[in-house]
Amino acid sequence: MTKNQFDILKEEFQNECKVINLKYEYEGYRGKEQWAIVTELSEEKILEKYKLFVKEYIPFLVLPPMYGEVRQQFRKNENKHYMRMVRGHFYSLEESLEEHHPEIAVEDCVAQILAKEQSRELWEAINSLNEKQRKRLIAYYFHGKTYREIAVEEGVDHKAIIRSVVIALKNLKIFLEKSPQKPFPSENK
Repeated sequence: MTKNQFDILKEEFQNECKVINLKYEYEGYRGKEQWAIVTELSEEKILEKYKLFVKEYIPFLVLPPMYGEVRQQFRKNENKHYMRMVRGHFYSLEESLEEHHPEIAVEDCVAQILAKEQSRELWEAINSLNEKQRKRLIAYYFHGKTYREIAVEEGVDHKAIIRSVVIALKNLKIFLEKSPQKPFPSENK
């Protein structure tokens, strides 16, 4: 098999099959299969057509494309709720309670102000990263992509993505530790 044929086959595999690391995806997973492949193909067809690529994933589970769609929708929804929280938009079923008890609204207001300030500091720290680290960190944490998905998009090994994200997190920690902690006005009294 020539390098060109190998690359074409690899691209077909990536288009037809989505590989998921079950131990990363599901905290506490204890099954013998570490990998799942989301595809319309049967296990026999996968082994027959893509043996070169799947040998490192054996034993694996085969999941239907519908699972991949549900998983993607779940991640998108989780990300949406996370971003809402980060931006400081807290919605409650008890919002009408604030109309009759303004002291509760003040506490919520303080929490929202603090959350917005923390969010601003976090984005300031993220923007201090180099372009690759920032792009990879955002893809992983905010867009819900796996290390392997990011690696495929960038055409690099997934271990490079892991290292980059780990270094980015260390840099964020250093940046945030260096930034002065501004006391809230009520803390000055």
